[in-house]
Amino acid sequence: MSETKMAEACATYLNEDVVAAGLFSADGVADRLVAVSTSRFVIFDGYDDTPEGYGPTSILAEFDRDATSLQFDDEGHTHRVTLQHGDSTATLSGDVTAFGQGSKGRRLVLEAMGSPSA
Repeated sequence: MSETKMAEACATYLNEDVVAAGLFSADGVADRLVAVSTSRFVIFDGYDDTPEGYGPTSILAEFDRDATSLQFDDEGHTHRVTLQHGDSTATLSGDVTAFGQGSKGRRLVLEAMGSPSA
């Protein structure tokens, strides 16, 4: 699924504008769909191929964009971001190599979050 289609599917599910969407490992579990909307960061359980097309199926976690602290870290091509708001924390990680599958979506999400090295 393209980054544009992922963002469109997330926007439809959330009923709000989505700036970027991509697949990350979230707290060690692969293929979590992450969306950055105008007001929040949302981690979905992934996406399903439904008769209507691909799309997220449920929200695992969400963070208010203005009240969440973000900590960025990168080890070569693997980038991590830790989101924290109150007692809620999530760590996202993913490879952002130039030609890696899903890298473009991950880079777009990291850029939308304000990563200095995406």
